[in-house]
Formats: sequence, structure tokens, C-alpha cells
Amino acid sequence: MPFFKSEGVRMLEKRGYVFQRKLGEGAYSKVWLATLTHETDDAKSEEINLACKIIDTRSAERRFVTKFLPRELDILPKLKHPHLVHCHGIYQVKAVYYIFTSFAEKGDLLDYILKHGHIGEAHARVWAAQLAMGIQFLHQLDIAHRDIKCENILITARNNIKLADFGFARFLCDASGEYRLSRTFCGSLAYAAPEVLKADKYDGKCCDIWSYGVVLFVMLNQVMPFRELSVDAMYSKQTNRQWKFRPAIANSISLDVIKLVSHLLDPNPDERYSIEDTINDQWFVPVVPLMTNKIEASLSFAHKNRQNLLPESVRIDLPVWDRKHHKDIVRLTELTFEEQSETMVVPAKKKSVSSHVSLTSGGSVDAATRGSSAHSNVIEDLLQRTELYNQQERAMMADDSQPLLQESKPAST
Repeated sequence: MPFFKSEGVRMLEKRGYVFQRKLGEGAYSKVWLATLTHETDDAKSEEINLACKIIDTRSAERRFVTKFLPRELDILPKLKHPHLVHCHGIYQVKAVYYIFTSFAEKGDLLDYILKHGHIGEAHARVWAAQLAMGIQFLHQLDIAHRDIKCENILITARNNIKLADFGFARFLCDASGEYRLSRTFCGSLAYAAPEVLKADKYDGKCCDIWSYGVVLFVMLNQVMPFRELSVDAMYSKQTNRQWKFRPAIANSISLDVIKLVSHLLDPNPDERYSIEDTINDQWFVPVVPLMTNKIEASLSFAHKNRQNLLPESVRIDLPVWDRKHHKDIVRLTELTFEEQSETMVVPAKKKSVSSHVSLTSGGSVDAATRGSSAHSNVIEDLLQRTELYNQQERAMMADDSQPLLQESKPAST
């Protein structure tokens, strides 16, 4: 039976979902663009775009169905942060799960870099700060993502980023509250920390920081720091710090960001930066003070929500995760619409500190910026200035013949 006529889709269509087109597919899932019509507070109908991840457990490995999928289903509804993908609803129709999340109109970071080239330092600082705050929220909840890479960083219509794909994410504390190390080799080889390649127990938070460092390196450099095909060769280069920026890039970026990358890609996990060290780094001074309210809000929410989190060892015994495929549709999370406002930090043209506005989900402007003649053009202004900056830097590198970024290959799990 064709997908668009399947039993699950027919049932979801009765609830207002319309499946438009396939966006892509992974090892055990397919992702579709879907629209949903809902009623706003003023009784008007509004149509929103959503990404729907469809997982048919009948064609997936048992380990994925019993271990990774339950974690993702449990973690996603708890992610209430402007820079983490928002879960609108999760449905189950017999053996098939439908996970609806916010749709990123501008694709992922990998596509952006392949299309536009490396990202200028001022622009990279904005996105790196947003990603760091999303990771901070996760780590405050003792959640490790374990698959941070350019393909899993989505770009919204307002030019903000959101971390997505929590298929390998996990809670790091057991039922007694004891912090647990991980063993699974998951994610993508090019972004994996040396302790993961070593096939030993590792701290999921430390590995997230390493992957974050690789992402920052790629944003600035358009080249992976380690591109070896052999695990042994890659591990050797990682532990010996054999990475470097392309000459034209190294001459055009600040020493502060080079030092930050060095801390993030420290092969010793005990010496590597934490997410708090990262956010407090000198390089973020121009933007982080302007986003302190978001950081504090994240910490406050994480603290309040911590008491509601059941450890994984308890959760897997609950009926909702028993892996039985029910006859009727089961709603695992209530359908919600994103309430967080998106933060836009615009690199200033001549000043060292960025301008800042807050855009709500409806596109209105924060009260502090109302009346400003420039607020309606901040997004276009950021894009134009970013593109101009990138063009100027690409012109500087016209003679640089080093191979550029290629799509990373996922590691086996």
C-alpha cells in the first residue's frame, strides 16, 4: 500500500494533518513535510508546516526498537528551548510511529555550508552561541545528544538554528541518580570524540563538546578537521592534535576562536571544555551578555523540570514503552505549539557588540524594539551582511585548493 494511503496516514488526516512530500530518509525512518491546520486564539484558522519522522518498527533492528526509540520518544517532549527542535506531537498506529516536529524552512547547516561556503566569524559566533545554549539546556537535564553534526543543525526562516535528531540521545543518570557512562559507538565517525573511537566507556557530555568543536571548525573552515577513512588513523590524528585551519582562514579569524576550538578539541576529556566553560569563553563576549536572559531561563526551566524526570531504568518498565503495537492510534504526547520566542542576534556593522531583538512566533517585535525604523529589516540585513562578508572572504581564498567539506558518513551503531 502506498505511504500516502496507509492506515496511519488516513487516521492522521482525520486529525488535520496533510502529508505533502518526502524530505529524506534514514536507516529506520522517513521524513515528510506535513501541514496542520489549527485554530488560533482569535478563532482564526492557521496552517503550519511540520516535519514528520515516520518509523516503522517492523523493519527496524530490535536494538533500535527496544533501546534507542524509547529514549527518543521520552526525551523529545521535554525539549522546551528556542534552539532545540520543538516536538508538536507523537502518535503510534500499530507498529508505526509518527513524530511531528517544527519544520526548518532553510534546511540544515551542512547544506548551507555546501551552498554558501564557509561562514564568517561574526555569523559563526551567533550560531555557535545559539547551539551552545541548546546543548547547555540538555546537559543541565543530564541528557547527552551523542550525534551533534552539521546535518542535525537546522536553520529556521528567521535565520536561527535548532539542534535536531535525538535518535541517539540518552539520560545519563540511573534510577538512583548515579551518573552513568556510555559504551555505544553511535553518531558519525567524523564527529566522534577519541574516547568513543577507543571503544571504552565515555562521558556523553564530553563527547557532545567534542562534536560541537568539530561543527564550529567546519562552520569557519568548510573542511573537516579529521578526514581519515581509518579509525586508527583518525584516532592518531585526534590525540596528536593534528588539525589546522586553512591558511587563508587562519589569517582572517581571531586568535580567540582558534583558542576556543583548541579547548573544544582537546583529546583529553578531563581537560576538555564543559558547556559552561564554552559559553563563558572570551570569544562569546560580544553576544552572550545579550543572551544571558535566555541562558538563565534555560537553567531555571531545567531545574524546575528535573524533579519530573523519571530515570530511564524506571521508564522502560512503563506500559507506554512495552513495544506492543496497539490496534488504535495512541497519542504519546499532547499536541502543543511552540511558545518560545526566537532570538535574533545581529552582528553589528562597526561595533564589537551585536544588536539584539526578540521575534515572537507570530513575527511581532519585542517591546524594546517597537518604534525602531530598522526592526522590520533585521533578518534581511543580517543575511545581506553575512553574504557580503562571506563573498569577501571567499575572494581571499581563491587560490586555496584544499578539498572542501563533504557529507559525513554515519557510523555503525
